Amino acid sequence: MTVTYADGTAQVPLKVTDWRAQPAFGETEALRTNQMHTRAGPASARLAIFHQKIPLDPARGLVSITLPAATTPRPHIFAITLQKSSAAPAEGGNR
Repeated sequence: MTVTYADGTAQVPLKVTDWRAQPAFGETEALRTNQMHTRAGPASARLAIFHQKIPLDPARGLVSITLPAATTPRPHIFAITLQKSSAAPAEGGNR
């Protein structure tokens, strides 16, 4: 994935575990289910939606995040949340 900062771009590794597997790249399970819906109807399957943290440089102004071109199977991004690390001081220098 490409991260564009105000002062330039950086490549950030993005690896995604298949939703039918155990987490393989440091993710945690956000949601786990034992059923999926198919054209033929419900089917038993152990599936997960994963939560993954990707560190960005807090000292640089973030302009954009560009995901890689779709592959097969293609990953789905359901949400992106930007959060300062708990170690970073809040505005005004307070923690």
